[in-house]
Amino acid sequence: MLLSWGFNHPESLPFAQLRANLGQERWEEPEEGHHGKEAKEFTEQKLAELDNYDEMVERMEGLQEDVENGKMTREAFVALLWESNGFGKA
Repeated sequence: MLLSWGFNHPESLPFAQLRANLGQERWEEPEEGHHGKEAKEFTEQKLAELDNYDEMVERMEGLQEDVENGKMTREAFVALLWESNGFGKA
């Protein structure tokens, strides 16, 4: 049985023929575009959002420990979560 990578693999016959017709230089142009400025900006934005998320999780875990240790009530914890997510006063 012959195993295939699928029709859309760059080494498949249709893509090999397309690459032969376009030429190697033109074939590589779109590939470089996928890793260009937009992709880098998107990646940087998502990494910044991930950093913010990690900080928020750390903060919430600390508050949860305060609830478990009796330093904060559950109601106060929920109110802080509510406010920190932009919902205003509880």
